[in-house]
Amino acid sequence: MLGEFYDRITEEEDKRGEWMDDILKKPLNGNSATVTTLNSPKCNPYGEQESSNTLVINKSDKLEDPVIQNEFRLVCHYCRVMCKFYSVKEPQWNFYSIVSNVFAYRYIPLKESILAWSSLHLSIVEGTPLTTAKNYFQSAISSVIKENFLKSSIPIELLLASAFFLCHFDIMCGETNTIWILRHVWSTGRIGLIFEPKEKNDGEHTRIDRKLPVLSAFAYQIITWLVYLDIRSALFVGNISFPDYIALEDKRREDFTAKYERSSDLEYLTIADKYESKAVYNIFAHSRQVLSSMYGPSYPKDFQSTDDLQDQILVLMVKNMLMFGTLIRLRCWFESCGNSTEFDPQSVQERIDALYIETQKLSSIKANDSVSLFHILIIKALVHASIIYFDRICNPNIRTNEKCQLAAYEILKVALKLREIRSSKTPGSTQWPFPLFIAGVETDDVVHQNWILEELERCEEEGWGLHIGKTKILLKECIKRQGKLNQRVDIGAVMEELTGYFIL
Repeated sequence: MLGEFYDRITEEEDKRGEWMDDILKKPLNGNSATVTTLNSPKCNPYGEQESSNTLVINKSDKLEDPVIQNEFRLVCHYCRVMCKFYSVKEPQWNFYSIVSNVFAYRYIPLKESILAWSSLHLSIVEGTPLTTAKNYFQSAISSVIKENFLKSSIPIELLLASAFFLCHFDIMCGETNTIWILRHVWSTGRIGLIFEPKEKNDGEHTRIDRKLPVLSAFAYQIITWLVYLDIRSALFVGNISFPDYIALEDKRREDFTAKYERSSDLEYLTIADKYESKAVYNIFAHSRQVLSSMYGPSYPKDFQSTDDLQDQILVLMVKNMLMFGTLIRLRCWFESCGNSTEFDPQSVQERIDALYIETQKLSSIKANDSVSLFHILIIKALVHASIIYFDRICNPNIRTNEKCQLAAYEILKVALKLREIRSSKTPGSTQWPFPLFIAGVETDDVVHQNWILEELERCEEEGWGLHIGKTKILLKECIKRQGKLNQRVDIGAVMEELTGYFIL
């Protein structure tokens, strides 16, 4: 199934490299960052000629405190640590290196958002104040949030990348600005177009086909990750926002609302499969071979077969994450409508079962590289987490069942394998460790509960983010309350009561 989909998309690949040339040639009206250079002195303090690559420090100069987070130190930390924080791809050939090497100097707020994220991680690891990190964040977000992503003179790739790093800063900081950042991206970028069904008439109302926004493969890759973050932001509190921003004229939206007085969640659920199938198709059709097209001839040919497999893995990764979007909509609809019979959750169960079968087929692939193996394991964790998540929505008054206990155990096994593959002191993926949290809440095995709590403790000590500490506190309380009540708890309600809302 994946192979057929992959072959069909191959015919629609965009020309490589042209979009990046346009970005690099486009003037940025004063928003571009300047490139600075350091020139060493021609003579040392003793009058001796120095070579051009020798740095000389006068003995009378006051050395800066090594703890001070100057810009050079933050850049080094980003290149050395952060470039592999959410990626298992070799740092010199991954997305994060592309951003720093090709784009950061083009747009000051992008540079500041990267420095904010790097500074925050450094402060967490070293236990120092977050002042520098927050200053960079405030400076960057104040500029980015003013831009209309489609109408701005700034290339949309730079704006999307800036939003991406601002969201990562916000999540790592345990804050909630990500919601507003993403809503700004979706609305001003009209990104909802990629979720609009193709059919002009779906049997209930008419939709007009529109051309997709003109976006590069690089932009589609970032949008995919922003969708992931949107879903993470609403796992237990609130709702996803990206499908609501379909580019309908205000009049059409008003007419539709008046004619169909029904929940937006119910509307989404009834056509979710169409929304998501088009989203998967469009994202995949426009985001293939991003790295090879970016790096050009210098990109190692040995990576080609791995990247081809990664493209196929991406399809199932997106499907699994979008399933969580559907489940979040289902949760919100249940909360507002109770036992309404307007929608049959069994259709969602059937889709989860189909995803599970696809995942099992993918798991049978003998991946020869750690990157593919890592992502296959992540997908496996996601589908088992969706099994638990769905069951908790539909059966809130039981403690657990055999199916969910098995799913939690499978996630635990994935966690053990991921630890062996990813770089030390990094999650390696934006989709980790929230499946582990879901497994920890569901399992009734005390040994497994303690192992997951200890794993989160270790992640917190390694500096994964301030949100990890909150996650650990939340998990511990959920386990405690479920043990006392002998039934599932509303994780969102416990979160708001205990720690306040945050993004896992």
